[in-house]
Amino acid sequence: MKKYCPCYQALNFIRLFMTLASFVLNYLSLKFLSFNIVLMWCFIALFWSATIFLGFIYLPIYFSNTYYGISKTFITKKSGVFYISKQTMRSQSMAFLTAIVPPFGKYTGCNMLIVHAMGGNIIMVFLSYEDINEISATLEKEIKKPTKI
Repeated sequence: MKKYCPCYQALNFIRLFMTLASFVLNYLSLKFLSFNIVLMWCFIALFWSATIFLGFIYLPIYFSNTYYGISKTFITKKSGVFYISKQTMRSQSMAFLTAIVPPFGKYTGCNMLIVHAMGGNIIMVFLSYEDINEISATLEKEIKKPTKI
């Protein structure tokens, strides 16, 4: 079984985006809530504490607990922070794949692969561009195999 982990470029991109969003929200808080100093500082503290908690505690734990396993017979996904969930799908039950690569997905790592099957799907998020191509090629071979009746 080959294991794939989320791309840490995506984590850095999310951290950057959250930091920029916090700066913008803090600026708006300073501009529009300056008449109520206590409320303004509460919002500023809320934005920065959410950014620090999500960016430096929650998301790194999520990324380190997540992996996707591909073998000839099974596709496995394990993820979670507080509750670890594990999904397993037989390779024979796959119907089709959906690869979602945003315009700068090659550089940000915010790519997604959805494996559709009879009765469910597995969503693989934050994969690198190379991993998406490798997994797609591997699973397409399995989909194109003739089924035995």
